[in-house]
Amino acid sequence: MARWSQQASSQEIKERRRTDPAFASFYRLNIEREARETPSTQFELAGQSKNTKQATPELIAFAEEYRKTPVEKVRQLRSPAFNPLGYKKYIDNIEMALAAGLL
Repeated sequence: MARWSQQASSQEIKERRRTDPAFASFYRLNIEREARETPSTQFELAGQSKNTKQATPELIAFAEEYRKTPVEKVRQLRSPAFNPLGYKKYIDNIEMALAAGLL
């Protein structure tokens, strides 16, 4: 079957898959085997990309501290009114930790 499918046209393969259950099973198993060995870019998780930076020790420490911080304190640290000099850096750190999968 393998030799025949390498020499046959796509139309011939399609017809044989339709009429020969053994060949259809053989063809499906080959497709599944190829799919398992091929990395898929179709199903990337939302918000994650291949170019995600590796987590630095500082970012890991930030993420751990962020998880321990009460919600009210996080709101204050993210607010320009309560943290005018550091809110941008704090928000940037949150976004980097999310991108690295730490939060």
